[in-house]
Amino acid sequence: MVTRPHHVLIQHPHHYATDPLSHVCICYMFQSEKAKMLMDNEVLKLQELDGQYESELRDWKQNLRFRKQV
Repeated sequence: MVTRPHHVLIQHPHHYATDPLSHVCICYMFQSEKAKMLMDNEVLKLQELDGQYESELRDWKQNLRFRKQV
């Protein structure tokens, strides 16, 4: 792991291209963004499946006969 002395401060944006710690931060940001996108996608899938389940359950209940009719 690369450690930076406390007295060394990055003052200009062009230093970010050569600073190894900034590469780690950028990778972490990309991983976080990717994880969020994957979670959003999974939430959408679950919502779609939940909607399908609810409509099938509603249809099933509507097609049930009363016990006295059977």
